[in-house]
Order: sequence, then C-alpha cells, then structure tokens
Amino acid sequence: MPQSATSTRRLDWLKHQRESTFGELTDMCERAAGEDRDLTDAEQSAVDTRREALTHLDAELATEAELARAQGSYQELMAGIGPTVSHDGPVSPGGSHPVEVYRSAGAYLYDYIASSQHFPGGRDEQARARFELYRANMTTADTPGVLPVPILGPVWTSISSRRPAIEAATIRPLPAGGKTFQRPFVSQHTNVGNQAVEKTALPTQALKVDPKTVTKMTRGGWINLSFQDRDWTDPAILDILVADLAAMYAQDTDDQFTDDLVAGVTQTVPVDSNDAAGWLTAIYEAAAMVAGPDNRMANTIWVSVDVWAKLGALVDTAGRPLFPTVAPGNAMGNIGATDMFQGSVAGLRLAVDGHFAAGTAIIGDNAAVEFYETVGGQVQAVEPSLLGVAIAFYGYMADCIVAPTALVKLTPPAGALGAAGRSSRVTTPKDSDKSEEPEKGSNEKASSGKS
Repeated sequence: MPQSATSTRRLDWLKHQRESTFGELTDMCERAAGEDRDLTDAEQSAVDTRREALTHLDAELATEAELARAQGSYQELMAGIGPTVSHDGPVSPGGSHPVEVYRSAGAYLYDYIASSQHFPGGRDEQARARFELYRANMTTADTPGVLPVPILGPVWTSISSRRPAIEAATIRPLPAGGKTFQRPFVSQHTNVGNQAVEKTALPTQALKVDPKTVTKMTRGGWINLSFQDRDWTDPAILDILVADLAAMYAQDTDDQFTDDLVAGVTQTVPVDSNDAAGWLTAIYEAAAMVAGPDNRMANTIWVSVDVWAKLGALVDTAGRPLFPTVAPGNAMGNIGATDMFQGSVAGLRLAVDGHFAAGTAIIGDNAAVEFYETVGGQVQAVEPSLLGVAIAFYGYMADCIVAPTALVKLTPPAGALGAAGRSSRVTTPKDSDKSEEPEKGSNEKASSGKS
C-alpha cells in the first residue's frame, strides 16, 4: 500500500481475520497431509467454509484498501490548502442575504467579544447581528428524516467453528449403515519366548480380538424463518443463520466429545505441587504409565483453558519461562497466548479446549481416541401458508476410547502459582482421585458435568 494510504481500524481487523482464517485452513490441510490421508467430511466442510470466508474477506479488504488510499490522497491534497475566504456560505434566516464568512480568526473573535453586553463602551449591535447570522446554520439535528443509518458488515460473531479436542484425536469416517457399529481391538496378544530345550514346544497363546460397540448420535438444530426476514435483510440473514447453525453444531459436537473423553479415562496421576517440578514430574509419570510394557508413546496433552494458563506461567528456579515462545533455545516446549493456543509441552502436542471442565489435563496416545462424523449440513422445508421456511443443520457423530490404558488424567492441586513459579500449596493429598469414575461407554457423559 502506498505511503499516502491511511490505515483504519476496520482494515486492521480485516487483515487479522484473514490471517487467522488462512492459518486455520492451512493447519487442517497440512495435518491431513502429514497423516497421509484425505480430508474427512468434517474437515472438508470446515475447509470449504474457510475458503468462502477468505473470498469474502479479500473483497472486503480490497474495498477498504481503496478507501484508505483515497483518504490518504485526499489528506495529502488538502494539506497545502488554507481556509476559504469566499463569501459563499451561510445565508440569513430569510434566505435572501448572504452572510459573510469571516476572513480571519481575529474578525470572528472581535464579533464574538463585541456582541457581548459586557463589551467596554456597550454592545456593538452590528457585530452582534453579524455573529448571530453566521451561527444561524442548519445542522444534522435539523434533518434526521433524511440521514441514513449505515450497517457495517460483516456481522461479527463470537462463535468459532474450531474443535481443538477433536482435531487432536484420530478422525475416521463414520460407517453409513446402522445405529451402532463395532470397533475391533486386540484384547489378548500372542506369546513369544525362549525355547528352553531343542525339540520342545515354543510358547503359545491365542490371539483374541474383541469388539467395542459404538453408538451413533444425531446432533443438530433448527430455526423457523419468515420470508420477510429472509428477503428484506441486508446483509442477508439466511447466510448468517446457516453459518451460525454450522458453528454451533461444531461447538456442540466438540462439547460432547470432551465429555466422553474425560469419562473414558480410568488412570490418574496427581500433580503434587503447583510448580515446574510438580507438573513435570506428573507429566513424565503419566507418559511412563502410557508406555507400560508395550512401549506405547504418549504424543498429546488435552487441557482446559485454566490448566493451559498455569502451564504457560511455569518458570524454572531462575524465574525463566519453562515453555517460552520467544527464542525457545533448548526449551522443553512452547506455549503462547496466540496461534489458537497451539504449542507443545515436553514434546507433547498441546490441545486446549474451552469445553473441558476446569482442572482437566489428559495425557495419552491420540491413536487410542477416535472420532467419527458425517456432516449432513443444511436442510430446509417451505411453509407456503405461513410464508415461512424451516431451516435445520445436522450431522452424525460417534467417538470411541479404543484403549483406555493409553490415557492418563492429571489431577492438579488447587491454588494459583506463587512467586518464581512456586505454589503456596506445596502438596496435595494422594487420594485426590477417589472421585474418579469407572470406565464408561464411549458416548456416556461424565456425571460431574462442567464448571
């Protein structure tokens, strides 16, 4: 943009929205490419939505940039032009006698003072007449009936289509038929060992493959819209309505998934102290529990927003951030307040989701957590006698904790971080996990609810 352009708050906001939307689209495509797979139905729908948003934002940016350039050129043009000295200006109330525009501030100031009754030698009536005629101008307060009320689009919304907890899981297509489906898993492995003596039998054990039954859910919502509201609104309310239903569907399915994930974790590790040592000890203890005898590796940590804030504030004994975002040389990870809460903790991918209850922290292998979905999208039915249209947005989802032993829940201590990353509460009772629930079905909600 040339130097003559004048930036605006709206232009800055549009630039931020475009960069954020493009980043989300790129992340989804690169994640699928990194996992050597096609986009799922949910991911493809999200990508299409963001591509449409980018097209709209580019058009808005072009318009706003042109206005900024025009305003910058105008300011440069007017910078060297002084005030007018012509007699074209306000007229008397009768409309027949032009009122002289003051040629200088001094002339205006003289009439202002001389028109006062306290003026030495008495009020100058000619000065008073000139001053009152000059001030008899018409303003916008006199013409409210012809003043337009502009609407500045696009419509702002606080609802996001992001589903961080789901995006960190293993996403698979939902089978088309049936209300339920089965997910086979190996419940008993074969056995391999030493042949003690030649010509004696090797160790043997049957392989057992058991099914996990997964139940589908239908999620969605609807609204009844009048033809008038559909046809007369600008921006069109129909597009805004469908986009909001789609975003609320995304948030609802993410909320359900977080409930099911928390309910499906049966192993816990307490965080004994609310400082760097306490958290790192618990994180590595949980990762070791996930590894177990099968050398399975933890790769993800799902956390609530309050736990993310605690982890980001952790410092070492010298007061340095444990997970810095700036120049993280030899750091154990990075946690920033931007980039959609993305980062890493001790090598674990960080997934921060606002639908988790406060104090939630789960470490595990994301291959053991599966999410299935088919997005039905928008459907509508016209009501001719009412001049209305019923609009719905729906989808089918299911989730499954294939291996509960691949997940461990951390139980953080109460209290905030103290000075230099040390907590005022040093220890927490070892029995803090007594309230943990037994393993539940893949779609059963946690009875504790959310805070």
